[in-house]
Amino acid sequence: MAGVALSLSFLDADLRRSVSGRFAAFEGPGGVEGGGAAEPLRLSVEISESAGDASLRDLSVRCDGGVVHAARSDLDGEFDTEAGCGALRIYPTDYPDVSLEAFLRFAVSVWALKHGAMLVHGAGVVSGGRGYAFIGKSGAGKSTLSKLALTRRLTLLTDEIALLRRVNGRWWIAGTPFSGEVTEAASPGPAPLAAVTLIRKSADMRVGRPRRGSEMRQLMRNILMFGAPAPLMSNLLHSALLLLSEVGLKTMHFRPEPGVWELIDDLS
Repeated sequence: MAGVALSLSFLDADLRRSVSGRFAAFEGPGGVEGGGAAEPLRLSVEISESAGDASLRDLSVRCDGGVVHAARSDLDGEFDTEAGCGALRIYPTDYPDVSLEAFLRFAVSVWALKHGAMLVHGAGVVSGGRGYAFIGKSGAGKSTLSKLALTRRLTLLTDEIALLRRVNGRWWIAGTPFSGEVTEAASPGPAPLAAVTLIRKSADMRVGRPRRGSEMRQLMRNILMFGAPAPLMSNLLHSALLLLSEVGLKTMHFRPEPGVWELIDDLS
């Protein structure tokens, strides 16, 4: 994912086989021009025979120095952000792959911060060799734009969660294996980032800018932040400021029809 990497060691062969198809496209270095390949976060994954804490319905996160810990009724995992290694235990469940993805979303959101990157709630599309991030809350139109991109034979990186990373003064966008409704055609990328756009379905089609002074708030609302040690949160704030100053944030109101891609030139 633009050089931000995980290395998973499975102690359960069945779980490994069940997720291998989803993660296959993301195997390999996945770096960017000019380098940027980072040491992977190494995680061992096991399935436990004992039950988890049934009272933990939502993901509970805590930090102890550089070690981050996440627990839910179906999982318990932690990793050291300095050493770059950790472990995940999945408790008995009918869907261990869902438990694994929940922890990996958390882990990548934290590990990315160490490498000048961030995860955003957004679709990623490549047009003319340039990458576009379309961010927004649930229902804003990320999956709709993703499906429209496929009808135009554009490259879809993701319809749900994109990774943005700055390497040697240049911003990149990459897909992630954390998809939403559209899974069959996503590509890992990466691609040079041309624009970050806050989207909203509307009766008209137009491109603009957020209200002055609201850019940082609007961007931060769409960044995945489950919890991270203070130094990494400082990295996030620094990266967000750089993103706004170097790429900027635009808005796009659109009708769900193929003509929306005619607005691309106004985004670059």
